[in-house]
Amino acid sequence: MREPSERAISQLLHFHVPIEHQPSTDESLVSRIRNETGMFSDYYLSRLSSNRCQRKKNDPVQRANEILQQYDFIAIMERMDESIVALSMLLKLPLADVLYLTAKDKRGYDDTDKKDLCEYIEPAFISDGLRTFSQTKEYQDMVRWDSLLYQAANKSLDLTIEALGREKFARNLSIFRQAQEEATTRCILFTRFPCSENRTLNKDIDCLWKDSECGLDCLDQVSNDLDLW
Repeated sequence: MREPSERAISQLLHFHVPIEHQPSTDESLVSRIRNETGMFSDYYLSRLSSNRCQRKKNDPVQRANEILQQYDFIAIMERMDESIVALSMLLKLPLADVLYLTAKDKRGYDDTDKKDLCEYIEPAFISDGLRTFSQTKEYQDMVRWDSLLYQAANKSLDLTIEALGREKFARNLSIFRQAQEEATTRCILFTRFPCSENRTLNKDIDCLWKDSECGLDCLDQVSNDLDLW
């Protein structure tokens, strides 16, 4: 789960601008938010529920509580390292099993529905105009329950960390972050991702599926060297 406004901006800059070839002006982005409420109005409340949610007919508090009960674990985008380490401890997995490379980190390209072509994805940003709009009552009403659900998921992660033991968790988190830094330094430049910087789609990739689980051989070597198994 990602902070609702950040998720909305990422959605716009990933699809609305490069793939649909719409301008990244405040007017265009705000218009899209207003006109496609299914993607921007309490998105989590409807998409995460296993039951169909009708925004104006269902009790949002009840639906939010149902979502928290339906999932055994909810990761937080802004706290990804903490989420991954907590999950590995819950599942009793070695840190080697959750070490990863960020496929789009500083690369800026993603595959599209166009054959053999990647599109440049603008780095996420919030312009002054979007920031002003995000503070309006109109927008706050759109994401009210998503924001509360996001806060509850954050609190749930805090409670999970407490239950696991904060000192033990802190040690594992420190080891994981050091391993991530080592993996990025050693593996990122040698891993064959789907998109190259000349916008072409690579045929020979080093990933299990699309741009997921890339660089496994290098990650295994890092894990061996750091004794993460």
